[in-house]
Amino acid sequence: MNFVFCNMPRTYSNSEYADMVFVYGFCNGNALKAVREYARRFPNRRVPNRRVFMLTFNRLRETGSFSIRQENNRFQAALRRDLQVGNRILQHFDNHPETSVRNASAVLGVSPQTIWRTVKGDNRYPYHIQKVQNLLPQDHWNRLNFCNWYFEQCHNDILFPSKIMWSDEATFTRGGIINQRNYHIWAQLNPRSVREYKFQHEFSVNVWLGIWNNVLVGPFFLPAKLNGDRFLNFLENEFSDYLENIPLQQRTEMWFQLDGCRAHYSRVART
Repeated sequence: MNFVFCNMPRTYSNSEYADMVFVYGFCNGNALKAVREYARRFPNRRVPNRRVFMLTFNRLRETGSFSIRQENNRFQAALRRDLQVGNRILQHFDNHPETSVRNASAVLGVSPQTIWRTVKGDNRYPYHIQKVQNLLPQDHWNRLNFCNWYFEQCHNDILFPSKIMWSDEATFTRGGIINQRNYHIWAQLNPRSVREYKFQHEFSVNVWLGIWNNVLVGPFFLPAKLNGDRFLNFLENEFSDYLENIPLQQRTEMWFQLDGCRAHYSRVART
């Protein structure tokens, strides 16, 4: 017997689709056997290939209908809904870039998984905000002028950066610095671990450190409450003792960098 196979056309009648499903079930879901059985039962009909049997059965099971148009309409409707939800999510993050997935889920009524999938599909990443020093309006031009001056000095003397004594200070407290994102304990049950960081009796230490010619200078420990007189005392004693070990020629070419601490720029310290 010669079979005439064809793909799933839109001209099949509901009765033909019903016969396909019946034969497919009769053959226990074996599409290849279903093709042969269908050709035996209906020799005067066009014989669909095995893919048509599987698609017809799956469409009936998933949509309850033989209609391809109805299936496409449902798919298109679902696609439009997904697109609308995706646009709402992206618009929400455009208007509120600092929001969280949990808050967006509560506001939009969308699952967190859908929100994650949408923002990741739009190549968005939750970047962490960095803390920076607050600047006054005039600070911009001061920094720009310094950069221009620094580049000019480096152009005139390629060794100029190594002649600068870069310095900074930091205050260390009893509690230290705790970043909860970096502290975790792997366990099957939550151990409810804690770490004390606020104490009834606090203390702090001010530390000064410099870098000159790729060499660390210090550290030097400064008073807890630093003012111009105390900083001048540090320069004239501990720091001066260190400078005595540097050749005079290098000291005369040295530049001393300080930050914006009031004690550094007090009248007594600058003179």
